[in-house]
Amino acid sequence: MVSLIKINFLKLSNNNKIILKSKNNFLINDKIYLFLKTVAYYNFKSWIVGGALRDFIVGQSVKDIDIAIDGNPKEILKLLKENKIHIENKFLNYGVFFLKFGKIDCNLTCLREDFNHDGRHSKVLFSKNLSADSKRRDLTINSLYLNIEGEIIDFYNGYQDIKNSKLNFIGDYKKKCLEDYLRIMRYIRFCSIFKNPIIPPEYIDFFKDNSCLLKKIPKKKLFYEFKKIFENKFFYNSIKIIKSLNLDHYFLDKILKQDETLKKKLEYYLQNQTSIK
Repeated sequence: MVSLIKINFLKLSNNNKIILKSKNNFLINDKIYLFLKTVAYYNFKSWIVGGALRDFIVGQSVKDIDIAIDGNPKEILKLLKENKIHIENKFLNYGVFFLKFGKIDCNLTCLREDFNHDGRHSKVLFSKNLSADSKRRDLTINSLYLNIEGEIIDFYNGYQDIKNSKLNFIGDYKKKCLEDYLRIMRYIRFCSIFKNPIIPPEYIDFFKDNSCLLKKIPKKKLFYEFKKIFENKFFYNSIKIIKSLNLDHYFLDKILKQDETLKKKLEYYLQNQTSIK
């Protein structure tokens, strides 16, 4: 069942600008709101989705933002050019545009379905179906869609999972991980978001049995995911899992060898696990 949640931190100012804020933490600023209104003017629908919305609900600062849009790449490219919106980079085959709103990086992605996975890549079919787009996402906590009216569309009970610190894959967790091996590493990273994440034990068993898959991921991508672990308050949760998968030496010797600071951090916390609370 799809849930529709009206979030209680929606602020509507006198000049009719919608700004989502909680204390000093902004999710939608003036520039992002103007972009969403421009999209609506062109009769497209758009939603803030994924990590930014998750982090905002958790109470973490938002550093970048993902926006889903129901147009095809050619239509969206035309919209951006007509409105002189600078494109930092783009991958038209995947319907992805990299934009920037002030200091906020934005990943604008056309609604799509992914198929023919090989563990690292997939083919795509562009769509206007929000439900179909949600099925390609990894975890329930990353599949929330926020529209310009301040409503969260929740297909998989992700909002409550965030509130309850639950980390659940969408659908068959084995299939999800075998479609894209990076999802194993991303799951490990997301364990650093919550103080006491609720992790189904069968997930860890599967990760242990298939830890070799992480070595098939490009080292640059693994490094990126690992670096983000230390940006979260409860990073030690992820370190414990890396250790339990016997991947600590692989990260030290192969992934972090060019970043002495991160390497020393990992070494320190591996050696002092008993001091981690």
